[in-house]
Amino acid sequence: MKKKGNIRGIWIILYGICFALGICITNIWKVELIDKSGFLGEYTLLCMDHVEIDYMNYFFYLLQKRAGMTAILAILSSTYLGLACIYLYIGWLGFATGIFLTGAGIRYGTKGILLFLGGMLPHQLILVPCGIIFICWCYRMCTSLYYPKHCFEPIYGSRRQFVMRKLIQFQIILGVVIIGCLLECYVNPYIFTKILKLF
Repeated sequence: MKKKGNIRGIWIILYGICFALGICITNIWKVELIDKSGFLGEYTLLCMDHVEIDYMNYFFYLLQKRAGMTAILAILSSTYLGLACIYLYIGWLGFATGIFLTGAGIRYGTKGILLFLGGMLPHQLILVPCGIIFICWCYRMCTSLYYPKHCFEPIYGSRRQFVMRKLIQFQIILGVVIIGCLLECYVNPYIFTKILKLF
């Protein structure tokens, strides 16, 4: 049985490597990625500051995006491909964060960091911990079903009971994701537009 701390350490290292890779790529190709693409340009921020939000459609867009990704990863974690998908997902998160944070910093300096944080609050305060719990859930699901030597959670009862427990846990995780979407839809735009006043 693999220790929980060991696998989480691997995840942190993977995230850190991909985060650093995102920073390097953004700095190497900053002309193409930032200047030519108009990434977070003044016109883009101006449009974001003045756009009228259709909250209902925006919420369903966020729900489809975040809950959809959660459901897809959950389904894949119940297959042999689960572990590979988990590592790809963690790597992508680190890579995307590195690109966005570096791009914002290159274009606006310290204000860019503030802009990055403004785009993350308050929904990421619950989505990030939920995401960590969800990745652990996916790992336990896949390893318990297909790679028991790597599992750090013993299976109690029958496999059917194990799957039922996992389904109940997934419903709770999905509920938190929905709450995060509500915060992102109805609270984050207010915070973000206040920060945009500084630009």
